[in-house]
Amino acid sequence: MTQKEYTNDAIDLLKHLIATPSVSRNEKEAADIIAETIVKYGLEYQREANNVWITDKRFDKNKPTLLLNAHIDTVKPVDSWTRNPLEPTIENNILYGLGSNDCGGGLVSLLQVFRYLSEKPQKYNVIYLASAEEEISG
Repeated sequence: MTQKEYTNDAIDLLKHLIATPSVSRNEKEAADIIAETIVKYGLEYQREANNVWITDKRFDKNKPTLLLNAHIDTVKPVDSWTRNPLEPTIENNILYGLGSNDCGGGLVSLLQVFRYLSEKPQKYNVIYLASAEEEISG
């Protein structure tokens, strides 16, 4: 795949997640979207509650492990939003929407990094984790 394809996949997923309410303790639909996307990419995932993760198929307990972790949940939108927080909007190459920065951008980017790194053997294991309830439990 090209960098442009990874980027487009990340943006498409981020738009979908922005349009999906995922306030802490209510991340099920967002976790479902991430799981469905992982399957669409031809990867296998594991899930506990709303935490979704992928382990590199070449996992070797004798190698160090790199964890790519970002959280699914968002805070509640505040009244000071000047646009609909659940409507992804691109202006001047900037994607606006609830969770686009904290932490949706990182979440979708790290998934693309996992895809890229898992294409060939690495000197380390790679795990991608989309974790839930970070905004309320750390």
